[in-house]
Amino acid sequence: MAGNFVTFPKPYLSSARQFVSEFIATAVFQACIFAMTDPYTVLATEMFPLMLFLLIFGLNASVGYTTGCAINLARDLGPRLSLYAVGFDRKMLWTSNHHYFWVPMTAPIIGATFGSLLYDICIYQGHESPVNWPLSVYKEKLLRFWMRRLGGM
Repeated sequence: MAGNFVTFPKPYLSSARQFVSEFIATAVFQACIFAMTDPYTVLATEMFPLMLFLLIFGLNASVGYTTGCAINLARDLGPRLSLYAVGFDRKMLWTSNHHYFWVPMTAPIIGATFGSLLYDICIYQGHESPVNWPLSVYKEKLLRFWMRRLGGM
């Protein structure tokens, strides 16, 4: 019953493998979301809902076998807390499978950050992102910040 609401990993997976599975799924998800919304690479904005459905379906079909593919903190933590409040077994929700509950809390945050940085470094063409600024812009901003700091003393 609880498997309808929260994700559970396969029993043979260690915590490291659970984390890697969720990390990769979320990194791919975030990079693909950026690719579908990037004005420099998007083909048709009216197709976004269909492409998002196909992306989530593809991720769940390919990566979801091992851990259930949480790819979002809210997709697992909220239902897990609700099931605990309703009276489901504490051991099943919080301590089983090598204390799996922490994996959908941390791996999506780190995976999304990595996926967005990977997209920003490798694919994004705009100069709105701080990752794509030239070194001279960083020097100028740092100097401006330092002078403003000294002037306020």
